Amino acid sequence: MSEILRLQEYEYAEIVVECTISKLISKCGGNEPGPKVKTKFRPRTNKGLRQVHPNALIQAIYSIRGKYNIPIHFAENRKAAEEWVLGTLKKYYKGKRG
Repeated sequence: MSEILRLQEYEYAEIVVECTISKLISKCGGNEPGPKVKTKFRPRTNKGLRQVHPNALIQAIYSIRGKYNIPIHFAENRKAAEEWVLGTLKKYYKGKRG
């Protein structure tokens, strides 16, 4: 969570995920362990990744948005994520310029 705490230091921060939330959850397969994600908080499997239970994933998303007030945007793919980031940065810059 140290990365999340560092994001709070910025004037604006957002997390963009290159996957829809439904795809992410469906990869979790109900009660089965889900997609492998990088983490520093639990024992790691090969290549620094571990399985995540879908409920833990959902709760982490809620926590980041609610507790830390950092928006999370789920994009269909990398191109959609890039377009989202570019649009967000343009709006932010335009707002700062007045």
